[in-house]
Amino acid sequence: MKTRILITHISQTLNYGSAMMALNLISRMKPLLPEAEIYCECDDYNLDRLKIGTGVQDLKKFDALFNTTLTPITKVKRYIFGSDESIKKITDNFDILIVLGGDDLSETYKKGALLKGSVYKSINKKCKVILAGQSFGPFFGSTRVMIKNFYKDISIITRDDNSYEFSKSLGIKKLVKSRDLAMMPLPYQKEFGKIVENYPSLHPNKYITMVPSGLWHKYTDDKEGYIKTWKKLILNLTKRFPDFKFVILGHVLAPAKSDDRFVIKEIEKNMEPNELENLIFITNAIQPAEARQILGGSLMVITGRMHAAVSTFFMKKPAISLAYSEKYAGVIGRGLGLPDLIVESRNQTWGDQSPLLKEVDKKITYVENHYPELTKKIDNKIEECTGLVEDQINFIVSEILQSQKALA
Repeated sequence: MKTRILITHISQTLNYGSAMMALNLISRMKPLLPEAEIYCECDDYNLDRLKIGTGVQDLKKFDALFNTTLTPITKVKRYIFGSDESIKKITDNFDILIVLGGDDLSETYKKGALLKGSVYKSINKKCKVILAGQSFGPFFGSTRVMIKNFYKDISIITRDDNSYEFSKSLGIKKLVKSRDLAMMPLPYQKEFGKIVENYPSLHPNKYITMVPSGLWHKYTDDKEGYIKTWKKLILNLTKRFPDFKFVILGHVLAPAKSDDRFVIKEIEKNMEPNELENLIFITNAIQPAEARQILGGSLMVITGRMHAAVSTFFMKKPAISLAYSEKYAGVIGRGLGLPDLIVESRNQTWGDQSPLLKEVDKKITYVENHYPELTKKIDNKIEECTGLVEDQINFIVSEILQSQKALA
């Protein structure tokens, strides 16, 4: 009997960060589990993108059909008692559920972490749940007590040391310290890297890439001020580096509420024609490996998307991150030892006079003054992180093989 594996949190391959994690896991897991059937929680469009990105053609799609019309309390009650039809659909059809990481189980989203915990606990009774590459916690007070109850028997693989230490303090029984699944070579990177040939004016180390995040509301309530800050930041860079080109890259194109293109279009709309001369806007749907190649050719990157920073670091280049959650401190600050490349951007004043502009300017000067040491440090740290990610994948495969033996 074939082992049936469901991978969730990959419904949006136009979120290049989520897609990178999925591509690396699937492409490395499949050769080690050739007989397993791998299902992805996504639609046909995203399944096709996963097939292209991984080269694995026998992937199948699955719709979890979680009920979105119920109140949170009713959902939790149903999930705890396993009476929700979406849970039954998973437990009746799959042996393993792999939930790909992000920061949705962090303190930033604590209500969602509680709700999901009730789901995973219920599923784990019949179908083994593995939470892979997670930023987890920290939670406090009564939330911490409930989180411990929901997650203590679930396998958790953390992507940063802060999450690992918090999980360990909770008494999680199966806990693995790792790094973000994107910190590995992407499948077919060389082939997808040819995208730069479409942009003949982009020469290695002679352009800077900027990734404005569509999640403006995670930073501020002032949408107009947010857009003004990014516009001013771009214009400041064009003056500071007059001989450079500047790529404005969309790194998350779906869902609509997170789409970077919304902010990018507003920035472009608010610029004069002469201000656009050295700017190249790349907002069409591409493969994550193509986005990585563009980022990696830059002298440096300034980003509101953490995974754009991760890709840049993997290509041995520095990235300055405008941070809105704990994941930046965990993945970049501690995991890569690069806290000096993070600009804490929550609860700040935004606009064309924002103090963030001066902070970013200081970081750019820091990067310029320490470029050789930074790139050497990044190279060493990425090698270390890649080893931890390989351990993560080996752990997942071993858990699946053990599950197969138990079912035999």
